[in-house]
Amino acid sequence: GMATGKAWFKVPSAIKFVLTGKLNKYVSGKDVILHIIGKIGVDGALYRSMEFTGEGVSELSVTDRLTICNMAIEAGAKNGIFEVDEQTIAYVKERSDREFPIFKADEDAQYDEVYEINLSEIRSTVAFPHLPENTKTFDEIGDIRIDQVVIGSCTNGHYKDLEEAASILKGKKIAKHVRAIIIPATQDIYMKALDSGILKIFVEAGCVVSTPTCGPCLGGHMGIL
Repeated sequence: GMATGKAWFKVPSAIKFVLTGKLNKYVSGKDVILHIIGKIGVDGALYRSMEFTGEGVSELSVTDRLTICNMAIEAGAKNGIFEVDEQTIAYVKERSDREFPIFKADEDAQYDEVYEINLSEIRSTVAFPHLPENTKTFDEIGDIRIDQVVIGSCTNGHYKDLEEAASILKGKKIAKHVRAIIIPATQDIYMKALDSGILKIFVEAGCVVSTPTCGPCLGGHMGIL
């Protein structure tokens, strides 16, 4: 790759996920992709494309979709893609004035597998050690002492994530034995959270706020967990 400037890939086959229903309160795109990985496993989409479509797509924010596509790799996928809709077009137009093509799946497209996912049935989901496929819903967990909390990086560092966390922490303090790390996904989100006072809420609650970076997955923020 370094010698020729080229890399070899094969075109992946695809798995189709037809989304219906809409998310319940406090359920997000992260819960959706963890639910799917728990269902198909960490190699369930190995070297394939995960394609998301259906009426439920319109119920997901662009940030939810970014999180889902980002974590497609945790199911072994080559990529995650969403069907383009008005939300997608509005999001792109806010950020670019260039013309862009819109691609859609062929009507006779072939898929290795098709899954139907009802968003209304998905509950808050957590991945347990040591793989993302070891998922449990909140009502299956019981009492567990929390030592460290990370909010941010690539899959949970959107402004909406920070906003929701701040609404819970406002006027409160984190437990003395807990280390809470906040990592906005981008400099733009960092500045928005700074201007709105969200970062002040985190600092006053006893959290550590990091500059946007890869975070504890890589140990690229302020040391490993």
